[in-house]
Order: sequence, then C-alpha cells, then structure tokens
Amino acid sequence: MSTSTETIDATGVSRGGPSRAALGFAFLSTWIIWGSTYLAIRFAVATIPPFVTAGVRHGIAGSLLFGYSWYKGFRPTLRHWGGALIIGAFYFLGGHGLLHWAERVVSSGMAAVLMATEPMLISGMLIFLGKERFSLWTLVGMVCGFGGVAFLVGGQALQSIAK
Repeated sequence: MSTSTETIDATGVSRGGPSRAALGFAFLSTWIIWGSTYLAIRFAVATIPPFVTAGVRHGIAGSLLFGYSWYKGFRPTLRHWGGALIIGAFYFLGGHGLLHWAERVVSSGMAAVLMATEPMLISGMLIFLGKERFSLWTLVGMVCGFGGVAFLVGGQALQSIAK
C-alpha cells in the first residue's frame, strides 16, 4: 500500500501528497483519539481529583514533547520558558483544568461539543483583534466544525444544551 500519490499540476511540476488511505487513516485516528479523550477524562475524574488528572496528563505529554524536541536539537531559552509557563498556566487552569473539573457533572459528549467551540472562540478573538479577516469560509468552517462534532456525539448532548 502506497502512502503517497504523485500528481502533476498545470505547470507540469510533480506534486507528491498523501494517499487517500493515509488521509482516511489520519481522519479516523483523529475521531478515535480526540473523541476517546473526553470519555477517558470522565472515567478518570470519577476516582481521581480533576486537577491531579489534568496535571498527570499534561506532565506526561509535556515530557514526551520536550524529550522529542530536545532530541531534535531544540534548546529552550529563558524567554521560551517564560512564555511556556504563562501559556501553560492559562491552558492548565482555564482550559483542561476546568474541563476535567466540569466532567464530574457533565457528560463526556457534552464536554466534547462544548470544547468544539474553542477554535471558534480563538478565531473570533483573532478577528476582533484584527489579526484575521472574517469571511464566509470562516463562518462555514465554524458551522461545519461544530455541527460535525454535534453529529458525532449525537442528539442527547444537544438536547441537554437546549434544556
């Protein structure tokens, strides 16, 4: 099975790209890995305090990413550490920390649907700050993204939003 297909553009230049199978596998992996994360959090916070659960997750993920980056030759400066500390604190406390805390009382499906709004919020902030321009395609992307997650989670999560 080939993981790349060759295409020729209008100028006659060969352009390699991932095969349909590789793209399908990547998409399916995203569904399974991303979707199962919320269910795993729900099970974990049933017996482990939410911020401990989030701390262990972030500690493991951060260590793996740091190790890989170090192996590839990245050496963080004091400025890198400062920025990482600020962003990490906000992300840990305001992002995943609150997500873990909320999943004690909210279903994992509801959490996934609500977290699907995060890219829309970031995009909205960038548009508001003048860093990005709003377009019809931005709106279409936001609607499709949220609708896709809502469809995957199912009607129960949406019914609980309406109540």
